[in-house]
Amino acid sequence: MVDEAAIRFLGNEAAASTGPDDARQRFRACADNRSGLEFATPQPSTGDISMARKSKAKAAKKSAGRKPARPTPKKAAKKAVRKTARPASKRTAPRAASAQQSVTPYLVVSSGEHAIAFYKKAFGAEELYRMPTPDGQRIMHASLKINGSCVMLADEFPEHGGNRGPDMVGSTTVSIHLQVPNADKAFSQAVAAGATVIMPLADMFWGDRFGKLRDPFGHEWSIAHHVRDVSPAEMKEAAKKAFSS
Repeated sequence: MVDEAAIRFLGNEAAASTGPDDARQRFRACADNRSGLEFATPQPSTGDISMARKSKAKAAKKSAGRKPARPTPKKAAKKAVRKTARPASKRTAPRAASAQQSVTPYLVVSSGEHAIAFYKKAFGAEELYRMPTPDGQRIMHASLKINGSCVMLADEFPEHGGNRGPDMVGSTTVSIHLQVPNADKAFSQAVAAGATVIMPLADMFWGDRFGKLRDPFGHEWSIAHHVRDVSPAEMKEAAKKAFSS
């Protein structure tokens, strides 16, 4: 049997420190077949539960009555910066060479300096780049833009295995075609600049107004503008007539 004096002693000690109601809940006597006392899980009293509910209700009323805090200017600025989209990364401009057409005429001339001056006057060429030799006597490389297309040229360098200009050889196997809005105007301008007429301008069976000339450096140029559309069948018949006469 459990010593009743011991139970009363422990209960009194707990009651003195925590209060009588709490002590009764914390301690209870063991059954007769046990040898001592055990601590029970503390259970909140009815008064404690009601007090806790009142505290929660009071806190809820206070939070409901409060206005949402306004962000400080610094915090608002930080949020605006976060929401702002990141600027696109700056890309370097592509090199000029990448904008050129895939096939570019490269002319060899007997005088690069005079050729550049002629092409400016005859075709309205724009000089893009010039690389003279160290002594300044010849042009190693130059780039021009004629009617939106790139044309390159250089002086003769036979000592380095380079080609000779057609005026030095006496002939050429290449003709450079120039498509323009007004062939008559462009043709007359080139002739006035010093070009020689090889084939006068005329309306051709394929639908273009077309003519050919030779520049002072031996290169041949054809100049044309489109007049009318011609079907393949019509062009074939017109070609037969042109070559039979």
